[in-house]
Amino acid sequence: MQHTFKINTENLNEDFIKTLQSVFGKQEIIILANDQKSQKPTNQKEIYRKSLEIRERFKNMNVDPNLDLSSLADDINL
Repeated sequence: MQHTFKINTENLNEDFIKTLQSVFGKQEIIILANDQKSQKPTNQKEIYRKSLEIRERFKNMNVDPNLDLSSLADDINL
C-alpha cells in the first residue's frame, strides 16, 4: 500500500504520526521526504506530448480486461 501526504514541516506532530498508524496499522513502513522547492512545476503540455508518444509506442498492445492492476501494484510495492 502507498499513500502520499503533503505536509509542511511545521505541522509534523503527534497527530500526523497517529494518522500514519491508523492508515498502515502495526507494520514497518518507509517514509520518504522530498523538498517541494526542488521539484519543477508540472508542464501540462509536456505531459500530454509524452502521453501521445507512449500511446503510439504501445498502440498494438492488448491488455486483458480481467487484469487486476491493483493486485499487481500491491505485489510490486512489497
